[in-house]
Amino acid sequence: MISIVVPTRKDQWQDIKRGDTTLLVMKDYPKQLKENHIIRIVVYLIAPHSTVVGEFELGRIIKSENGYKELMVNGGMTLNQLKEYGAGKELYGWEIKEPYEYKAVKKLADFEMVHIPSRWEYLYK
Repeated sequence: MISIVVPTRKDQWQDIKRGDTTLLVMKDYPKQLKENHIIRIVVYLIAPHSTVVGEFELGRIIKSENGYKELMVNGGMTLNQLKEYGAGKELYGWEIKEPYEYKAVKKLADFEMVHIPSRWEYLYK
């Protein structure tokens, strides 16, 4: 299994848990993604104090080839937010499957992270 740590905002995590957001919008995607690979996404909140709150399984990757419509509907962002974030480049929707919140929050150090990633990053623990 491949594990990746991803930063997010507290309100975004709440939307993910409720099922309101079913895609995580990113500027790129894990190149190690292969058919039948299970990729676990570990979610940490960028504030307060970079706490790790839960995880989900990564489903399919959706490219923004035909505009941002599907990303807008399922990604919890407006069209203007997507255009600003993407800056004219392709964006990717990471499908969120089975989000799970930890019973107790963890620290990045629990995953042997010695720094606070500003974007997604592979975990090697």
